[in-house]
Amino acid sequence: MESRTPLAPADCSTAVAGAGFVNVAVNYQANAFAVEFDATPDAAAIDAVIGFADGPADAFSDLAAAVRFNPDGFIDARDGDAYRVFSGAPLVYQPGNPYHFVLDFQISRGTYSARVTGPDGSFSWLASDAVFRPAQQRVVQLTHRASIIDSAAGGVSVCNYAELYADQCARNDAGAGWDNQQSWPSVGTAFFTALAKPTQTNVDAVIGVANGPADAFTDLAAILRFNPAGAVDARNGSAYAAVTPFSYQAGGLYSINLFLDVSQHRYDATIDGVPIAQGFAFRTEQANAPALDHQSSFIDSPSGGMILCNARLTSSDRSLYTVPSQGGFLAVGSNGRLYEMSGVVTVRDAGTGAALNSAPRLGRGRTDSAGNLVLAETFDQTYDPGSGPLLSSGGRDVFVAKYTADLEPIWGRALGSAADDAFADLAVDGMGRIAVVGPGIGTVVLDRAGNTLLQAQDFAHDVAANGAGELALAGQRQGESGPEIWIEKRDPNGQTSWRASYPVSEVSSVALSDAGEVFFSGRFHGIVSFGGAELRWTTQSPEAPSSTGYLVKLSSSGQHVWSLQNDYHALLADLVVDRAGNVAFAGTEGNQVLYATVIKYAGADGGVLYRQSIEPDRSTTISVAADGAGAVYWSLTRDDYAQGTSELLLQKLAP
Repeated sequence: MESRTPLAPADCSTAVAGAGFVNVAVNYQANAFAVEFDATPDAAAIDAVIGFADGPADAFSDLAAAVRFNPDGFIDARDGDAYRVFSGAPLVYQPGNPYHFVLDFQISRGTYSARVTGPDGSFSWLASDAVFRPAQQRVVQLTHRASIIDSAAGGVSVCNYAELYADQCARNDAGAGWDNQQSWPSVGTAFFTALAKPTQTNVDAVIGVANGPADAFTDLAAILRFNPAGAVDARNGSAYAAVTPFSYQAGGLYSINLFLDVSQHRYDATIDGVPIAQGFAFRTEQANAPALDHQSSFIDSPSGGMILCNARLTSSDRSLYTVPSQGGFLAVGSNGRLYEMSGVVTVRDAGTGAALNSAPRLGRGRTDSAGNLVLAETFDQTYDPGSGPLLSSGGRDVFVAKYTADLEPIWGRALGSAADDAFADLAVDGMGRIAVVGPGIGTVVLDRAGNTLLQAQDFAHDVAANGAGELALAGQRQGESGPEIWIEKRDPNGQTSWRASYPVSEVSSVALSDAGEVFFSGRFHGIVSFGGAELRWTTQSPEAPSSTGYLVKLSSSGQHVWSLQNDYHALLADLVVDRAGNVAFAGTEGNQVLYATVIKYAGADGGVLYRQSIEPDRSTTISVAADGAGAVYWSLTRDDYAQGTSELLLQKLAP
C-alpha cells in the first residue's frame, strides 16, 4: 500500500446545476483502498451527489458508492438501493462550509464505509459495509470520481482529494500482450504472492515467473492458469495439471501463493490455501533456469482479463555458501578478500568462503580502495599492533593500525588523552582517509599515513564514509524535551553540510551511499515521525517486546525520503549500502525465540528486495558487509538448545 500526495486546492472540481456529471480520473483501483476529500456545498437544500464509478459516469446507476448533500439539509450515503445514515444523528450542512469525507472501499466484496466531519468537529457515520448500488455490485474496478447536482440550483466543490492507502493493482486484458514486472533476482528459494481477479469465467489467463521478461509461454518457469473451463491449474513440466480441483468465478478475488525452489527447479502453488501444485517441475524449456526475476501475465483467450493486486516476487533463501566461521566483524576488500575480525583476523576468499590465512590482530575495521585493512580498538597502557609498541596517554586509549591485504603491518598510532578513552566505530573514505569515533577521542580523521587531519568533540558513536570523502555521523543526547538522536553530514573538508535531530532515544548504525544519501537505523517505542508517516510501536502485554526497529533514508541534502519499521525487537547489528544504493539491514528478530535476519531494501523506495532468516533455529546476527557487486556477507550464531551447542557461521547472499 502507498500514499498519494493530495491534490492542491487549485485542482478542485466543481459541479453545478444543469451541467451534468463532472468526472475526474483517479488512480486505478481494483480492491481495497481509502480516500479523503473536502466537499463544499454553495446552497442549502440542494441535491449534490459525489460518487465513484468504473469509467466516466453519465447516469446515477454508474455510481457504485456515493455520498450526498440531500434536499432535506443533511448528509447521507448510498447503501444498495437507497440513501441512509448508518448511525447517529444526521449532520446538517451549511452553505459555504467544507465537510471532510473519508471513504473506505472493498471492491471485491462490493462494500464501502463512509464518514464525514464538519468544520466544527461534528461527526456522522454515514455507512458501514454498505453495499454498492445494485447495478454495480459486480464491478471489478473503480477509475473515476464523479459529481452532479440533481436539484434546480446550487453547486458543490470537491478539493484536497487524496488516497490514504491503496492495494497496488494492474489489469491485463485480451489483446494487450505480455505484462512483465521486474523483481529482485531470486536464486535460492522464493515466494510469489498476489491477489488475482478474473474478469470473466471462460478466460484463459496465465500468471507466471520467469528469468527475464517473458514474450512467450516457453519463457515461464512456474505457471498458474485460470483456464477456459473455469478451473485453476498449474504447469508441471510439459503439461498442465492440478492436485486439487478448484473452480473460479468472474469478479472473485483469489489469493495466490507460489513457493519456488530455484536451485531444484520445482515449485508448489496454492489458491485460497487449496493446493494446486506440489513439487511440480519448472516448464520443460526452463528446467535449468538459474534465477527468477520477473512476474508475468498473458491473456490467451479472445476476451476477458485478469487483475493482479499486490503481486510480489520475494526471495527467501539467497545463500550462495554457508561455511563455519570464527565469528566477529566483517569487511570486504576490493581484491576479492573477506576479512573476519574476532581477536584473530581470518582472510577468506570472498567467492568461496575458503580461509586463506590468519593472524592475531585485535580490533574491528574496514578496507581501503587499495585493499589494505585498517583496524581500531581500545587498549590499556600498551599495545603492539605489529609495527611497534604504542603507549597510552593515561588510562585507556584507542589504537589505529593499518595492514596490507596479507595482514603485514604498515603503521600504528594511539589516540587519546590522560583520561579514559574508548573506540566506537571506524570508516575509510575513497581517498584512504580514516575517520575514528568514540567517547573521549570524539571524531578523529587521519590521512592514509596515519597523520591527524581533523579532530572534533562531537560525541558521535557511529560513522560512515563514501568514495567522495563525505562523512555521516550519528549520536544520542538528552534534548530539551527528552532523549533524541542526531544525524550529521560533513563534506570532504570536514565542514558540516547539515544536521538533523529526532525525538527517539536510540540510533545504532549510519550508512552513506556514494551519491551522498544517508541511511540510519535504531529501535523505538511509542510514536515517532522522521518526516514521513508516523511509525508506531505500542503494547499492553508484558510478554510483547518493548521496542522495534526503524530504518530511515535521507536525501543528500538531508530531506526525508522514506522511513519504515520492522521486527528487529532484540538486536540491531549493522547497516551497509551497496553501490546501487540499496541497503542491507541486519539484526535479530523475535522476542522469546530469536532468529538472525538480513533484509535488503530498495534504496529508491524502501521496498523489500529480499529477507533472509535462520529459522526455526535460534540464532543471532553478528555482522554484515557488502561487496561492489551487491553481494552480502553475513556472520551469525546458530544455537541448538536441545543439544546445548552453538555454531558460528558465515553466509554469502546473492546480489
